[in-house]
Amino acid sequence: MVRRRVLVRVVLPILAITFTIAFTELGLRLIRKPNYYAGWKPNQVLAPEMNQLGYRGKKIEYTDEDFVVVLLGDSQVYAAGCAFGWLPEARLEHHLGHSLKKKVKVFSVAAEGWGTDQELLALQEYFTHYRADLVLLWFTPQNDLQNNLQVVDGQGIGKLKPAFWVEGGRLKGPNFEWLAPVLLGGVRLGGLLDRAGLWPSIQKTWSKAHGESRENAVLLTQLLLERMENTVKSQGAQFVPFWASAMQDWHLCSTVSQKVFQKKENLQILVDMQEPYFGRRDWHFNEHAVDALMGLLVRKLVSHLH
Repeated sequence: MVRRRVLVRVVLPILAITFTIAFTELGLRLIRKPNYYAGWKPNQVLAPEMNQLGYRGKKIEYTDEDFVVVLLGDSQVYAAGCAFGWLPEARLEHHLGHSLKKKVKVFSVAAEGWGTDQELLALQEYFTHYRADLVLLWFTPQNDLQNNLQVVDGQGIGKLKPAFWVEGGRLKGPNFEWLAPVLLGGVRLGGLLDRAGLWPSIQKTWSKAHGESRENAVLLTQLLLERMENTVKSQGAQFVPFWASAMQDWHLCSTVSQKVFQKKENLQILVDMQEPYFGRRDWHFNEHAVDALMGLLVRKLVSHLH
């Protein structure tokens, strides 16, 4: 009799809660497929527009005589709104080849939502398969620092990413192997409860442990850039970071970039056009601005090449 009461009052409620959670999670997964991997690559690239590493761009093919350039970055390099022939890699290849009077091949390594951390890991992957003479990093002052502080995607729902942190003035991490499977990395119910404030936030826990101040973001980004530069130089290539902005965003971008790069080499590109973006709420450069930007970049870049 006592056992039956224990079963009714304790075990059955636990089973009911367990089944409720399981079925809720199942329903949420049917609505949105979970991501069980740390980090991401583009997931909406058509096969004819995808290179061998899964990025939007032409196939990575070159000869020993070709001057090989890696264009590394985030959604600006991915350029979802640009036609394939007007991608930044295509316009850069055109302008740089014309300027250098030699055969140039430019290949994209980029995905939407990346920060300097995933860009570093992606670059390391590139060098395990291919070579480069030059790596151009398209730094995005508007959001790269914030992205580097995050251990989840921008919306903070279930999509984990590798993250680095600063410890004793040194770069540590990443906490996950890039693109490796992560247990419970795609739990949807946890994400909803996190939004409602009823679930221990992964991002808040991470920020509390490793810091979320502006100063910490700047130092972290500087150390990531240093690691990236060392990676490039170890491959016998040249590393040149650059950033670009329209006039209306120049002050913000310039302020952030000065803090990050200080006296280190970086190229600043002012795209002085009346309508450089795709729209008021979309600050990605449109095709005409991309072409102009790449032309301006090459003018400044040529004097830095050795």
